[in-house]
Amino acid sequence: MIEALRFINVLGAAIMAGGQLFVLMVVIPIKRQWDERRSVELHQASLHTLPDRYLLPAGVISGLAGLLWLVLEFGSDRWATWLTLVGLLGIVGTAVTSQRFNKPTNRTILGWSLDAIPPGYAEIRDRWDRVHTIRTASGLLALTAFLLAAVLE
Repeated sequence: MIEALRFINVLGAAIMAGGQLFVLMVVIPIKRQWDERRSVELHQASLHTLPDRYLLPAGVISGLAGLLWLVLEFGSDRWATWLTLVGLLGIVGTAVTSQRFNKPTNRTILGWSLDAIPPGYAEIRDRWDRVHTIRTASGLLALTAFLLAAVLE
């Protein structure tokens, strides 16, 4: 059961971090190359509900599996324990940046008409992109820590 928990923990973190990295490395650069209308349209179409169908559950499942691993194996391997705690901090960082910053911005942008994009969109987009960079770093921290913990177990 411990091996299955770690597998779920790492797999969920990999799905989450992979999705975040794709947005950072592919979607954001495309958004920045396009005019405001197309950029907002892309944001509305791809960054509001679609990623939450798999990124959010993957992160939650990864975090829960990591927590359960900690409860069952706490202290059995000092490095694996510490790395699992670091990974959970990465999961928390991802959740906080998502819930506190990016999701409210996504909801705001989703309500915009493509024919009446408010002034200041570039600043809103830039802030979203910066926060997403932090979110991606948190997701990659989680994945790296969980993978190292799995190797050290």
